[in-house]
Amino acid sequence: MDSNNAGQAVFEMNVLENKLKQLDQQLGIIEQYIIDSDKMTELLDDFSKSGKSEVFVPLGTGVYTKAALDKTDKVLMSIGAGVVAEKDIASAEKLVEKRKRKFMEAREELANQVQMVLRSVSELDQKIKSQGHGDNEGHDHHQ
Repeated sequence: MDSNNAGQAVFEMNVLENKLKQLDQQLGIIEQYIIDSDKMTELLDDFSKSGKSEVFVPLGTGVYTKAALDKTDKVLMSIGAGVVAEKDIASAEKLVEKRKRKFMEAREELANQVQMVLRSVSELDQKIKSQGHGDNEGHDHHQ
């Protein structure tokens, strides 16, 4: 493999490795959203069953305060674009489940992209090895 082709191959491999890192980070974020959605569904279910009027509200890392609730049948939810709306528990659970499905679809799409990049890495690696091997064979005749 001549130096131009070798340099190009190294560049392409670096681009692919960076793409894999980005996809991995995005997958991690989406996985966290899915976990958070599961926790939220569980919390909403517990909230609706308990009927408690007192809850712990997180203020920061490991710091909570008790709060009294006026209503235990409604929650306030972000519905996008900075808008918050009051929802009954069943509607909130449905919205959380809908968001979770979108995150799972995005996770599947990212996983497919990861597989495509991994195939490209494998193909490039084979190309590098075959071209490098061909050069070595040519030099073996002179020995």
